[in-house]
Amino acid sequence: MYNGGVYTDVGAAFFDLARTIMQGTVRAGTHELTNVSFGLPAGTGNWLLRSFVPQNLKYIKAELTWYFYGDQSASYIGEYAAKWRELEPFGIHSNYGRYIFRDDYVKGGQFYPVYKLLKTNPDTRQAVMYITSPDVVNARPATMDFPCTVALQYLMVDGMLDLTVMMRSNDLYYGLRNDIAFFMILQEMMAAALGVKMGYYWHYAVSLHIYHKDAAKFRSPGTLNSEIVPAINRSDVFSIANDEYLRESPFQQWLHGFKGDV
Repeated sequence: MYNGGVYTDVGAAFFDLARTIMQGTVRAGTHELTNVSFGLPAGTGNWLLRSFVPQNLKYIKAELTWYFYGDQSASYIGEYAAKWRELEPFGIHSNYGRYIFRDDYVKGGQFYPVYKLLKTNPDTRQAVMYITSPDVVNARPATMDFPCTVALQYLMVDGMLDLTVMMRSNDLYYGLRNDIAFFMILQEMMAAALGVKMGYYWHYAVSLHIYHKDAAKFRSPGTLNSEIVPAINRSDVFSIANDEYLRESPFQQWLHGFKGDV
């Protein structure tokens, strides 16, 4: 168990967690910490980390676009990361937008009903979005892409909106910084829709790890660059929705209806 407390920004979280993981257990091809928790003050503008992958920011924007579409194919995202093309034959299940914005299992997706819950009753503890579906549960163990995120829960605390994310498995090197970008945008979108300020972002991972193939990057002094870049703000998020790829997407249709309600 490791509780990192509340970090000043995602850069501080990333480097403290990296150092601690590299001193942790070696298991299943990874350096690993189990039952990890930490918090971040949301809305500070310092949560996107530009580090040792030159196209990280480009990939984050591409992944956000892909999430907003809810696409279960690799036709778009495969142009930015080959791993998705490799996973496609086994089924792609980790497009979180599919569970949040599409209405395959919940009419209108999960975002709008959660918004209505919070709008009607700010004290609700039921503002939860689940990242799974019956077909995904039944796909185990054959699928190579079982969602790492279990659920997201919004909670109003002292008049501000907190978001807690629960993950079964989390890769620090590639996964954590990309995941936080999307989740904090969801927090910002919900806070803006409700007309409230953002509180804290809370992150729980049953397994937070660094794969052996990436471990050398954390052993070489000077390899990691802790430069912080400004967050993608809400206007950037909505401009993404105007992308040609998204024009006829479920997210664009959802966004149009959602704007009419708030």
